[in-house]
Amino acid sequence: MNTNPPAPAENSWYYSTYLADYEPETHSSLSIIEIGEKAPEIDLIDLRTGSRKTLSDYRGRMVLLEFWITNCGYCIEAVPILNELAAQNDADALVILGVNTIDSENTVRSFMQRNKVTFDMLWGADANINEGYGIDAFPQVVLLDAAGVVSYSGRLDVQRIMAIQSRTATRILRSSASWTTAWYSAIIYR
Repeated sequence: MNTNPPAPAENSWYYSTYLADYEPETHSSLSIIEIGEKAPEIDLIDLRTGSRKTLSDYRGRMVLLEFWITNCGYCIEAVPILNELAAQNDADALVILGVNTIDSENTVRSFMQRNKVTFDMLWGADANINEGYGIDAFPQVVLLDAAGVVSYSGRLDVQRIMAIQSRTATRILRSSASWTTAWYSAIIYR
């Protein structure tokens, strides 16, 4: 037995002949939209009503966008959590919107029925939306304030989302109370 075999010829099957022409593929890595950024517009179909919805339709309310796909285990696990979050919050305070731009409409409808989704679902074949929000993994959530500015982005962290919502509500109440006091004082001391 030869324990020191000769090296194979350079152009044999052992060596790749494409190495001289090979260039690694470069991907532009997306990073999720940053806190403080204005959210890009969304124009998709609401699968509950069949009507087109834009993000502007929800101005004046906090909006939680959940970007998801059907063949994602974590996305499936998020459904009951989001259902509960939707049930605990008045839609005037927090709107929860699932966003799917990857799967077919029938696939998404089937998923909604099979997994008993109770929050609104926006669907459309516009992958540019995911890119605009920097979504390259699923699920990802983006919490928007009433003006459509990002308050949180990343994984589904209900405690953090609720804390942000609570702080925002407190700020609004303080602002409203000081405005009411100023208005009332202006009338009385006129």
